[in-house]
Amino acid sequence: MESRSVDQRRGADVVLSAFPWGRYGVRVAILFGSRAGLSPMVKGDWDVAVWPDPGERYADLVADLAEALRAREEEVDVVVISDDMPCPLALEVFRGRPVYRADVGEYLDLMTRFVGICTDFTISRWKVGVWEALARGIWEF
Repeated sequence: MESRSVDQRRGADVVLSAFPWGRYGVRVAILFGSRAGLSPMVKGDWDVAVWPDPGERYADLVADLAEALRAREEEVDVVVISDDMPCPLALEVFRGRPVYRADVGEYLDLMTRFVGICTDFTISRWKVGVWEALARGIWEF
C-alpha cells in the first residue's frame, strides 16, 4: 500500500498534465515547492512556474488552475519564468517537476540557460563572500 503523499502526487500529476496549458500560451509549466516533492507533510499553496508570460490571460490561468486543483485562487501561486527572475527562485523552480512541456528541447534549453547562469552566479557570490560582506555591513551599522 502506498502512502497518502504518493497518491496525492499522482492525483496532482494527472490534473496538471491534463490541464489545457496551451490555451493560455504556456509552453512550459513546472510544479515546485513543497507539493513537488514526496514529503508526507504536503500542505500549503500550489507553486507553479510558467513560460512564457501568459499576459492578459494570467488571471484566467490562475482561476482555471485553482478550479482544476480544487483549491482557492489564493492557494495557487503562478510565477512567470523570465530574465528578471532572481537566481534563488529560478534554481528552486528548476528543482521542481515539469508538468507540461510543449517541446522537450525548448524546455531543456530554458532550463540549461537559467540553471547555468544562476549556478555560476551562486558560485561567484559564494567565492566573493557577498553574504558575509552584507552581514558585516549590517552588524557594523
